Amino acid sequence: MRICRARPEDEAAVAALMEQLAATVHGAVAPGLKARFMHMLTLDHHALWVAEDQGQVVGLVTASLRPTLYHSGPSALIDELVVDASARGRGWGER
Repeated sequence: MRICRARPEDEAAVAALMEQLAATVHGAVAPGLKARFMHMLTLDHHALWVAEDQGQVVGLVTASLRPTLYHSGPSALIDELVVDASARGRGWGER
């Protein structure tokens, strides 16, 4: 088990996870996901992490870093969090 920054080669697995997330909210992923994914990997104020189990991507979390009045440093706002259906119930989202 490991959680690490997403890499360009994770794109297909991330796309599959985003389709699962969209299905839970009865929507669809907007066209252009690959371009957005690759762009987000270059941003300093955005975090994109994947959870891996035996080399397979089983989870994803994205977060935007932003200033707030309350905190002295940046705060993270979770934008997406999804665990593959086959890996749910094993604590990946909690990690």
